[in-house]
Amino acid sequence: MTTDPYVNLLYKKSQGAAFTNPLTSPLEEAIGSSAVKIQPSQIWNQEIPTSEPVLQAAIALPEGLEYGTQSIAVNYPWIIKYTSVWLSDTPSYQRSFYYKGTVGSNIIGTNILIGGIPYSQDSNGRTYMPKVYYSNDGGTTKIPINSKEWYFDGNSGYLTFLSSVTHTAVYIDFWRYTGTTGFSTSGTGPTGPTGPTGPIGFTGPTGPKGINKGTGATGPVGPTGESASGFYFNMIQTRSRELTYLGDVTIPAMSDVWFRVSPVIFQTRSNTDTFTEVTFRIVNPTTAATLYTLYTETFTATNLRSIGFSASITNSTANNISGLVCFLGIFTNDLLIQSSEGYMGIVVPQNQTSYTI
Repeated sequence: MTTDPYVNLLYKKSQGAAFTNPLTSPLEEAIGSSAVKIQPSQIWNQEIPTSEPVLQAAIALPEGLEYGTQSIAVNYPWIIKYTSVWLSDTPSYQRSFYYKGTVGSNIIGTNILIGGIPYSQDSNGRTYMPKVYYSNDGGTTKIPINSKEWYFDGNSGYLTFLSSVTHTAVYIDFWRYTGTTGFSTSGTGPTGPTGPTGPIGFTGPTGPKGINKGTGATGPVGPTGESASGFYFNMIQTRSRELTYLGDVTIPAMSDVWFRVSPVIFQTRSNTDTFTEVTFRIVNPTTAATLYTLYTETFTATNLRSIGFSASITNSTANNISGLVCFLGIFTNDLLIQSSEGYMGIVVPQNQTSYTI
């Protein structure tokens, strides 16, 4: 680690580490943070385009044309381009400069170099690049100065040369942000707590009584609604790992059928015995092959689960489909399931009456 205290301080500052010993590394420093604290006044919350905006015609600065000109962006009026701004020496004679029209008693409010937009604001680093000139004939002829010889700090509002200059006058072209600062008021924040209910207002006056126009005509009779039926089933002490018969059902040809099962409680006899899946199916009564899977629910291993569901089936064939409604559980052991009574309701659309239970 370097022993130069200034380099050591700068390095630790960039790491957010405390600075108590110039001979130690950031990891060896005392506990504490020196991370930069950003003030609301340093937060720009209006857009700065990445390409050069269209500008209004240039006008002289308030102090006079010899102090430079300003051009306001048409679509971004908080962005201003300043051209040929005349600068004045700070106490660091011929080394550091700020706006010549700055009022000594109000430097922060009158030094227009404060708020300069960084050259890196756009993707190519050219749109907002400052340009610095010097003149030895009162500003008539302005000669560019290589950017490697100076540093422009738009935060503090100073142009500093890496070595002293002997020019009669120094000028700068730059872009400046003059928009709002602080935390943006746009966007949606978290919803605050509901305030107290206000007092009940006075009852308004009763409106005038309407005119009785008589009873309207009776509307047309609506279509016949769904027909429905169902059956109860009980799975007390049902054997697991086996298809358990619940009831017969016939799904009518060319119809939609809805099954609704009210919540059924499945519980093992022991807390150490668990299950992870429950499936309701309609199976072929002869082969036990699955005709329809009504509902499957998987979950973390448990010994208690309440399950209810709704399912629909479309029989698009010309034949009725008959089967058995069954229940199947996936359990850790071959055990008995205890459950409450359930209900299987079968609802058939209008004009479909060929169904059995």
